[in-house]
Amino acid sequence: ILKQRLNKERETIDMESAKLIACIMLGCLHHEEFGCLYLDIRHRRIDYQTVGIGTLTECPVYPREIVKRGLELNAAFVILMHNHPGGTLRASLHDIKLTHQLQACLSMVDITVGDHLIVTGLDVYSMFENKQMLPYPLLNTCVS
Repeated sequence: ILKQRLNKERETIDMESAKLIACIMLGCLHHEEFGCLYLDIRHRRIDYQTVGIGTLTECPVYPREIVKRGLELNAAFVILMHNHPGGTLRASLHDIKLTHQLQACLSMVDITVGDHLIVTGLDVYSMFENKQMLPYPLLNTCVS
């Protein structure tokens, strides 16, 4: 019921709301899943989309598909999120590299990555709060 309601309402999303959505969508899964919460210019939810379903330890993510969906929705922001079913509540080196790659790709089409949340059960790790995101002025220099 909560998942259905999340896809119908377009309320403004703050970081606490994003963390709650991440827990609802990903917290109880026993396999890795990667999702994107697309927002408009006023930070209102446009759509949540699962973009990758994986195994216990990994999940395929295709930046092209995330960019394509963001453009289709006319999104201004996206909050990335995935779960760690094994219980590790921190970003791996792969998570950090993927986040930086997605920030670079999405910035080229004027979509800002607001955060990348990692979920284990009801606990949420924010890469933004832990200073693991690329600073926005450096985005133009990382894409060549």
